[in-house]
Amino acid sequence: MAAPAMQIARLNDNRYEVSLQNDQGLVKCYVRAGLPGPELPGKDGAKESERKQLALKKAKALAKALDAAIVET
Repeated sequence: MAAPAMQIARLNDNRYEVSLQNDQGLVKCYVRAGLPGPELPGKDGAKESERKQLALKKAKALAKALDAAIVET
Protein backbone atom coordinates (compact mmCIF):
# COMPACT_ATOMS: atom_id res chain seq x y z
CA MET A 1 0.00 0.00 0.00
CA ALA A 2 1.36 3.40 -1.00
CA ALA A 3 1.61 6.30 1.42
CA PRO A 4 -1.37 8.69 1.31
CA ALA A 5 -0.95 11.77 -0.87
CA MET A 6 -2.20 15.08 0.47
CA GLN A 7 -2.90 18.15 -1.62
CA ILE A 8 -3.93 21.65 -0.59
CA ALA A 9 -5.50 23.90 -3.21
CA ARG A 10 -6.35 27.55 -2.69
CA LEU A 11 -9.78 28.22 -4.17
CA ASN A 12 -10.10 31.95 -3.46
CA ASP A 13 -9.00 34.47 -0.82
CA ASN A 14 -9.71 32.32 2.22
CA ARG A 15 -11.14 28.98 0.96
CA TYR A 16 -9.02 25.87 0.61
CA GLU A 17 -9.60 22.34 -0.62
CA VAL A 18 -7.67 19.72 1.35
CA SER A 19 -7.62 16.26 -0.21
CA LEU A 20 -6.08 13.01 0.97
CA GLN A 21 -5.85 10.03 -1.37
CA ASN A 22 -4.63 6.49 -0.85
CA ASP A 23 -5.30 3.07 -2.42
CA GLN A 24 -8.72 2.84 -0.76
CA GLY A 25 -10.16 6.16 -1.90
CA LEU A 26 -10.15 9.93 -1.75
CA VAL A 27 -11.32 12.29 0.99
CA LYS A 28 -11.85 15.98 0.29
CA CYS A 29 -12.82 18.75 2.63
CA TYR A 30 -13.30 22.45 2.09
CA VAL A 31 -12.31 24.89 4.81
CA ARG A 32 -12.24 28.65 5.23
CA ALA A 33 -9.06 30.03 6.72
CA GLY A 34 -9.43 33.75 7.19
CA LEU A 35 -6.96 35.38 9.53
CA PRO A 36 -8.21 37.94 12.03
CA GLY A 37 -7.28 41.58 11.64
CA PRO A 38 -7.18 43.98 8.73
CA GLU A 39 -5.68 42.95 5.40
CA LEU A 40 -2.52 44.88 4.67
CA PRO A 41 -1.73 45.72 1.03
CA GLY A 42 1.30 43.90 -0.31
CA LYS A 43 1.43 41.46 2.60
CA ASP A 44 -0.68 38.71 1.00
CA GLY A 45 2.31 36.46 0.27
CA ALA A 46 3.53 36.67 3.86
CA LYS A 47 0.11 35.70 5.23
CA GLU A 48 -0.43 32.81 2.75
CA SER A 49 1.63 30.33 4.77
CA GLU A 50 -0.31 31.26 7.92
CA ARG A 51 -3.62 30.76 6.09
CA LYS A 52 -2.46 27.39 4.76
CA GLN A 53 -1.49 26.25 8.26
CA LEU A 54 -4.87 27.39 9.59
CA ALA A 55 -6.63 25.47 6.78
CA LEU A 56 -4.66 22.34 7.68
CA LYS A 57 -5.50 22.77 11.36
CA LYS A 58 -9.22 23.06 10.56
CA ALA A 59 -9.12 20.06 8.21
CA LYS A 60 -7.38 18.01 10.91
CA ALA A 61 -10.04 18.98 13.46
CA LEU A 62 -12.76 17.96 11.00
CA ALA A 63 -11.05 14.62 10.35
CA LYS A 64 -10.79 13.93 14.08
CA ALA A 65 -14.48 14.77 14.57
CA LEU A 66 -15.48 12.47 11.71
CA ASP A 67 -13.27 9.70 13.06
CA ALA A 68 -14.89 10.01 16.48
CA ALA A 69 -18.35 9.93 14.90
CA ILE A 70 -17.78 6.65 13.07
CA VAL A 71 -19.59 3.79 14.76
CA GLU A 72 -18.19 0.43 13.82
CA THR A 73 -20.79 -2.26 13.34
